[in-house]
Amino acid sequence: MSTPIQILSIARISAGVAAFIAPAFLTNKVYGFSTRQTHGAGTTANSTVAKPGAPEETLQAARLVASRDIVLGLALRDSTSIVVERALELGFLSSVIDLVAVAYGYFVESSMSPEVASAGASIAAIGVAFQYYCRAR
Repeated sequence: MSTPIQILSIARISAGVAAFIAPAFLTNKVYGFSTRQTHGAGTTANSTVAKPGAPEETLQAARLVASRDIVLGLALRDSTSIVVERALELGFLSSVIDLVAVAYGYFVESSMSPEVASAGASIAAIGVAFQYYCRAR
């Protein structure tokens, strides 16, 4: 296994595990989302329960993406070259789809702030570029 693929594998697994275990920390630090106050002064029954479509529900979406990254990262560690090749292709494709999703959300739906769109597009673009580099080697 080449060094860039090892780096990609470790990065995917690490990011996936971190996002799965602590999605609120990830979404707060990368995208600037805040979570609902669930205890302490000023909380009520209405303020502690997330409503449908609330920003807190993005935490579950972060876990879904995290599981994808864990699986693709583990596939990159396989000893069979065809499995590693397919994992690179699928990772590249998922990053391209992430870019399309950000562009659609920002330009078509206008459902993203410029900060969130630029963070999401940057992460996806880095994924596309690095996986293309690994695949082309």
